[in-house]
Amino acid sequence: NEDWTMADQKLIYVVHARPKGEPAFLCATYGPWLQTYGLNSAGLAFVADSDHTSDARTGIAQTFIGREIMRCHTIAAATKRITELPRADGHSYALASAIGGVIVETSAKKHVILKLKQRALVHTNFFQSPSLAHLMVGVARPYSRFRYVRVRELCARSLVHKTPFTPHRLLRILADHKNYPKSVCCHVADNTQNQLEDQTILSFVLNPAQG
Repeated sequence: NEDWTMADQKLIYVVHARPKGEPAFLCATYGPWLQTYGLNSAGLAFVADSDHTSDARTGIAQTFIGREIMRCHTIAAATKRITELPRADGHSYALASAIGGVIVETSAKKHVILKLKQRALVHTNFFQSPSLAHLMVGVARPYSRFRYVRVRELCARSLVHKTPFTPHRLLRILADHKNYPKSVCCHVADNTQNQLEDQTILSFVLNPAQG
């Protein structure tokens, strides 16, 4: 799920690119951004969560890092690229292939890798690693922790009942409305006139195994 200002909901688009000498890729983006998240022909997919940190600096922004990820063929190569680049701020990058996945939590200068221990690895807009949590600044989306717990709960039900994580099942999880309007699928108040207020403007599932 991508939460962003509702003003950009009419400006969502998908790019299918075939750069020479590199994997082709699909990326979803919106508004003025070059690229947000995507899947390439090498079978590598990624999404990211923003995490504003106290060590922010002049450096490379997340959309450019996303483009670098799409040049990579493996999770290991993408992880190396993310951690070596001079990042401007904090983001958490969820990387997936047909055989596994990791989340690379980054501030501008530090990083921690969260590995897949079960069939589901969940992340929202806060650092799960204690060694990075103290670097977060500003007011994080107050419902991020609720969303994290709720999605873990829904994934656990699927694991207990041995329900496959099909695209349909994942989209149902992303559309969950418990705690509405600040739910997993986030909405603005019905009477709001603030076009800069966050809501879920885009939901999608990437399937590296099927390309």
